[in-house]
Amino acid sequence: MSTRARWVVLIALLAALSTGCQRKEFIRNQSVVMDPSLGSIDPALNDPMVTQPGRATFVDRHPMLRKPVEYYQSAKPNPAHRLASAAFIGVPVGIFGELRQIIVGCPPGF
Repeated sequence: MSTRARWVVLIALLAALSTGCQRKEFIRNQSVVMDPSLGSIDPALNDPMVTQPGRATFVDRHPMLRKPVEYYQSAKPNPAHRLASAAFIGVPVGIFGELRQIIVGCPPGF
């Protein structure tokens, strides 16, 4: 590989890893509102981990890291099938999603 091609690959990789959702507040399920009257029905609903939406992590914001995990977890229980679906389907989909996110921006909900 020539020196120029190496620089192009390095710059593309740095651009893919450094861009993405740039907002500081990443909250999932922003439209979820707990009804206070439900706390009397089920005491588990008073738990702050249940009532407050979780924050998106670094992996959640980047499809290149998130998609292989999603394909791995949703595949059949056979370990070879899981690994193959994550590697051969999840990685290309994640790279495409990361490139799309660089161009279009952060998807709604993050």
